Amino acid sequence: MTPKCSSLIALIALSLITSLTAQARPAAPATEAEVDRIAVQVLLGVARAAETSKDGPRAKAVYERILDDHELENQVARTALGYRKQQGGWQPARSRASTTRWRRRIGRGSTMRGV
Repeated sequence: MTPKCSSLIALIALSLITSLTAQARPAAPATEAEVDRIAVQVLLGVARAAETSKDGPRAKAVYERILDDHELENQVARTALGYRKQQGGWQPARSRASTTRWRRRIGRGSTMRGV
């Protein structure tokens, strides 16, 4: 291949690359709400995977992180942590039955007797 031919190929490649780049539109910057929505979806997936693998403390930590850092009114996280929606607000579950269900759900067995 002669130097003139290789220069011509490089010039053609450069023109193709610049024309394709000029046609591509830059992506619009994501808003904070979009980023939070995506983060919540990812974190819910992590929490579900932790529940599936019987890693209750990790699932609980992820649900709490969703509520603390991203979406205070997330129904899935609140329900998983034992909250109930009553009178327009979230109330923590205080009954022994709900604690037992949570422990069984996360794979920690039954609650301690007599406590």
